[in-house]
Amino acid sequence: ESDGTLIKIDSATLNYKHGANAADGKIAYNKVSVPRGGEYKLVLSDGTRVWLNAESTLLYPERFAGKERRVHLTGEAYFEVKHRAECPFVVETASLVATDLGTAFDVNAYAGRSPRLILVSGKVSVQKKGDEAPAILMHPDEMLTLSAGRMKVVSVDAYPLVQWKNGLF
Repeated sequence: ESDGTLIKIDSATLNYKHGANAADGKIAYNKVSVPRGGEYKLVLSDGTRVWLNAESTLLYPERFAGKERRVHLTGEAYFEVKHRAECPFVVETASLVATDLGTAFDVNAYAGRSPRLILVSGKVSVQKKGDEAPAILMHPDEMLTLSAGRMKVVSVDAYPLVQWKNGLF
């Protein structure tokens, strides 16, 4: 899938592509894969901090270019986004697309499970991938789930639900 170098980092594997944003104008993507039982924290080129949970993969550009900052997630990740109104941060999963509006949030999108998004702070706009329906605007301490093609938002205490990123269960 890539022509990059595989680098083993603690409990994660980074698939690093050389020559990002090369003269041909193509943006190279890096991929971090975390195995079962592992966790990994990284800082993206825009300053956004990401905590990846076990059995998760994040595909992201080496440098963000264009009118949005888009990453692709399989598994679970917690994001502390460096907000830039003129260039939104977008997390895309197999079934959801979340757009940052000044936010810290957790996305859980493991294959074969109903995805969920937990908003810790700020706001986030969420849509089903490929759906033209209006996005749902979430507020802190809300959890969105997608089940049987329907999105549902409920109030939660977000703090204990995202403590995996601090090594707590």
